[in-house]
Amino acid sequence: MTPSKEQCLNHTGVVQKLNNNDRRLQNIETTVNKIDEKVDLLNQYMEGQKSKDKLKNIFIGGFITVVCGGVIAFISSFISRLL
Repeated sequence: MTPSKEQCLNHTGVVQKLNNNDRRLQNIETTVNKIDEKVDLLNQYMEGQKSKDKLKNIFIGGFITVVCGGVIAFISSFISRLL
């Protein structure tokens, strides 16, 4: 049984729609992959920032310790001179 011209045109239209949908799906997959790459880069950046913040906090803590120690030494030497 040979398909009619109308059936052939309908089949061609369906195949074109499927091809278009396939292209759209590929575009969506490409976009999702790009987003995944950017999320990975952002996560790496955030991990680096956390490490920098930890180092900064260690240096700030050390600086505060040194300054407080110096102030305490100055006050104790000032008090010992008064006595």
